[in-house]
Amino acid sequence: MTDVPEGLLEVGKLGRAHGVRGDLFVDLTTDRTERAAVGSRLWARGAWYTVEQSNQANQRFRVHLAGVD
Repeated sequence: MTDVPEGLLEVGKLGRAHGVRGDLFVDLTTDRTERAAVGSRLWARGAWYTVEQSNQANQRFRVHLAGVD
């Protein structure tokens, strides 16, 4: 497992895929919903990803991350 850069906070957990175009469900562990907004950078699985699209779906978000197709 890759070391997490110092100073980062957990903001959510990546869930299952949605559809065939690379969208993912994200369950936030914070009430700061802007952390799943378009343009946000997230650290996951040893790399940085940028949120390209984001839609709230009930209590979680459906996001598309740049480079995940």
